[in-house]
Amino acid sequence: RVAGSALNDVIEYDIVVTNTGNVTLTDIEITDDNADAGSIVGSPILTLAPGASVTVTANQTITQSDLDAGYIEN
Repeated sequence: RVAGSALNDVIEYDIVVTNTGNVTLTDIEITDDNADAGSIVGSPILTLAPGASVTVTANQTITQSDLDAGYIEN
């Protein structure tokens, strides 16, 4: 069995946030409709300088609906 292929398995996603602008950003809140409640780690991002990147993580627990669909898309 492949990890992330059965009911209630948890998939961990890396979300890379990059500031492609030319000013420092502050108080960046990362959300993901597919993430388990409270599973996003690393958000809020307090400051992000121009050209800088930060990686946050989020978890998604596989449901029966995911299995019935035959895939998980995020």
